[in-house]
Amino acid sequence: MKRKKNIVLSLLLVSLLFFPLDSPGGVLPSLKDKLRESLGDLIPLRVVVDDVRVVGGDPALASSGGGQILSLEPIRFIPPSRALYSVLVRGRRGKVGHLTVEVKYDTVVTAYVTARAISRGEILREGDIYPLPQRSSRLPAGSVTDLSRILGKRVKRNLSQGVVIRTSHLEDGTLVKRGRKVRIVVRGDGVLLTATGKLMKKGRVGETVTVLCEETRRKVTGLLVSPETVVVTL
Repeated sequence: MKRKKNIVLSLLLVSLLFFPLDSPGGVLPSLKDKLRESLGDLIPLRVVVDDVRVVGGDPALASSGGGQILSLEPIRFIPPSRALYSVLVRGRRGKVGHLTVEVKYDTVVTAYVTARAISRGEILREGDIYPLPQRSSRLPAGSVTDLSRILGKRVKRNLSQGVVIRTSHLEDGTLVKRGRKVRIVVRGDGVLLTATGKLMKKGRVGETVTVLCEETRRKVTGLLVSPETVVVTL
């Protein structure tokens, strides 16, 4: 009787070692990580996976503890933030099968927020805004995520502190032709000088341009803040 009991215990131990008990999440927790890695390789942004659900194949393979993910391939993307994947899974007892899963994801981008109240007509500088990582789905429509499209741009309307910068807040950069006469304003600590010059190359309002100063015949670089004015900061 004792020997029979030992045999039963041995068989139970072997079954636990080679055929683990079902885990509450099965392969889904590790699948979520692998899907995030796959989406991160395909999308040039930080990806957050919110939900994964099985929509095809044998659901038992997904819930089986001790299962192994052999491979996964994207089937198609469903705008704006869902994708279907084909996943090859080996179950706890060696059974291999395919699952079709739907993944709901989001991307994280950097928006820019006003650090102070900005008046209409002001030119935006680095100290006027700060970066704010945010989920794409939570951003207002038209939010600007490229810093180069903000700095040096003129604001169309008054903005309070803490506002996410949008394209509708900014004036379009007007193209100014080469040779255009402009007013050069030189600013520094306790210094404010003005002169007249000509653009060496065409440029848009908000861009950095090179100007030939007529008085000194020297080239200076500054910010084209309007079609008539270039600001040089010392």
